[in-house]
Amino acid sequence: MADALVTMSENSKKKLELFERKFNGNDEGGHQSKEGHDLLMECLDALSALEGIDGASFAKATKLIHDDPLWRKMFLRFPHDRKIDFVLNL
Repeated sequence: MADALVTMSENSKKKLELFERKFNGNDEGGHQSKEGHDLLMECLDALSALEGIDGASFAKATKLIHDDPLWRKMFLRFPHDRKIDFVLNL
């Protein structure tokens, strides 16, 4: 069980690093604004910190959070246990 959690954590970190590289340095010319980028990174940090999230649920949540700035704000305001419920029920 511990090995699975370590593997999930490592995968989450790798995905977060890929997102950070993808959006690092984008401007507002049709791209992510600095504020939007920071909010996205905050969401991904919060998402990566959740325990018990499978890869498919993580992927669905990252797509939703990436595509819709409103979901980013809502997600960050959810209590910790509701974040887990939200992600697992996508």
